[in-house]
Amino acid sequence: MRPLLLLMLCLVAWAGDSRPDPRLAAAELDALIVAELAAAGTPAQREVDEWTLLRRTWLDLAGRIPTVPEVRAWMADTAPDRPARLAERLIGSPAWNQALFCWLADLLRVQSRLQDRIPGQAWIDWLRQAVAANQPWDAFVRAQLTATGHAFSAAEQGATGFTLRDAGMPLDHAAVTAQTFLGTRIGCAQCHDHPYDRWTRREFTSFAAFSADARTEIGPGRDFKDLKAMVEAAEPPVRNAARVIGTLIGARIAPARKDWLAAPADWQYPDAKPGERIPAQALFAPVAPVANGDPRHRLAAWMTSPANERFALAIGNRVWKRVFGHGLIEPVDDIRFDPNEPLPALPARLARLVVEQGFDLQRIHLALVLTTHWRRATWHGEVPVAGGVVPGRPALRLSATAWWDSLVAICADQPDAASATDASPLFALHQQIREPAAVLEAAKRLAALRGGGGAAMKADPEMAAAAQIVRGQQRRRPNEGLVRAASLPQPAPVGHPLRILGQSDRELIDNASTQPTVTQALLLMNGLIDNEVLARQSRLRRDLEALREPAAQAEHLWLALLSRPPRADERDLAVAEIQARGRDGLFDLVWGLGNSSAFRLVR
Repeated sequence: MRPLLLLMLCLVAWAGDSRPDPRLAAAELDALIVAELAAAGTPAQREVDEWTLLRRTWLDLAGRIPTVPEVRAWMADTAPDRPARLAERLIGSPAWNQALFCWLADLLRVQSRLQDRIPGQAWIDWLRQAVAANQPWDAFVRAQLTATGHAFSAAEQGATGFTLRDAGMPLDHAAVTAQTFLGTRIGCAQCHDHPYDRWTRREFTSFAAFSADARTEIGPGRDFKDLKAMVEAAEPPVRNAARVIGTLIGARIAPARKDWLAAPADWQYPDAKPGERIPAQALFAPVAPVANGDPRHRLAAWMTSPANERFALAIGNRVWKRVFGHGLIEPVDDIRFDPNEPLPALPARLARLVVEQGFDLQRIHLALVLTTHWRRATWHGEVPVAGGVVPGRPALRLSATAWWDSLVAICADQPDAASATDASPLFALHQQIREPAAVLEAAKRLAALRGGGGAAMKADPEMAAAAQIVRGQQRRRPNEGLVRAASLPQPAPVGHPLRILGQSDRELIDNASTQPTVTQALLLMNGLIDNEVLARQSRLRRDLEALREPAAQAEHLWLALLSRPPRADERDLAVAEIQARGRDGLFDLVWGLGNSSAFRLVR
């Protein structure tokens, strides 16, 4: 009776959702992919084995390899549909949330300190909450394009971080907006007509006119007009601290009022004259009027409209690359299809998938990983520079984030535990400060912390917590150990293993690297495995030492690092090594597997 009831509940849930089943989209995409491969005369790769599929599923959807209990759960499940059920279970899980956060943070250039002066924690919190709530992509983008008000006055104001990230650089911000959300590079047209694409300087200026008047304010502003004199009379440490507090209470976005930009003095084209007003206009297609007077709302309404195929294609193409390892169009942020011309069949179907699934990133990912093509074996042949369908997964190295997070999965008891850091101390401090005297008092507290050490932090825990976030540092729980990349400062500090492995510095869009370096080799040979994976508190070391039989240790080791049982020949070699050399032999096996191509490559 219970299975029948469960089936009925599932049918009711699907019936209440008007969006097409992602499985139908997966089948249509497969047919188009096969047709493209056939037209190119390139046969598709075979499907991978179950162990490769297990590891790929976890890396693509959870951002890390599975733990030993998670591998054993896969081994115990013999149902034929277990790959699809695993994908459905991972999408939307805490592990997924951590991985998707990092992917979006690289795209948006999220930092714990924006321009090294504005705390970025409110934006980080907002992004985490948007991911956990599965906020649709169109709503997610609209919220950031139109965010207004004080950054630290309330939790929902975190979306202001997208504009504050480029405070004082409205033209650069317009170029970033187009590149991030439309997959279109218009930055060259800021000074001259684009030499390789269709965009003109006038088109860039008219696009930037939507948001250029949305002023970013960093200081305390007119509400604290008497503050300057009070601060100048204070001691130097207090004056320095007052600047920090002023940024905290003053960082805000003012609504845009005008919807035009004046042509600059160096205008060199006959379509305008220096000083002439260039009205706001979308890059392509007309912009419908909206009731709100802020022209950014007009921009957001046009950009995120289901009728804007470029918007849907841009995010669909980014997800395609995340899932298949290579964009349907490359580079993913330099789409050059004429927006007024029909798309080819496969990109058009991808854009339609995004729209028909309601811009739901979870369902878009699910549709792609349910394709047969996603299960294809690694492709070692040439990859088209301009993008396109590849016969199988391109041979790729683990991203820095997946590499680090996989080490966390090996070492930590709870690898997907969320960060202890949030912006609530900043919100509380913002609420307390309503007059110049309160700014000065907060500055004195902050200055006392800087010179008072641990005793001062214990005496003023509220300000200590706020100061830690202002500095872009991480609050840790007792005995927390290793944490995933999403729970570290954004990005990780220079010199952290994550940065050495190639994590983005978040100065440019998607600026991570998978290129090998000498410092990476030194880190892997001399530090990362010994200091983290084989540390006394490491979960792997504790588990291995709890096992007494060499054969059991070998199996556990292969499950932990390679997500599969050892082959017979691998097991025999490992057992012989452990029997001959004891713990040294066991630890050398850990070191060897942790540094092997089997671990560092996505297959």
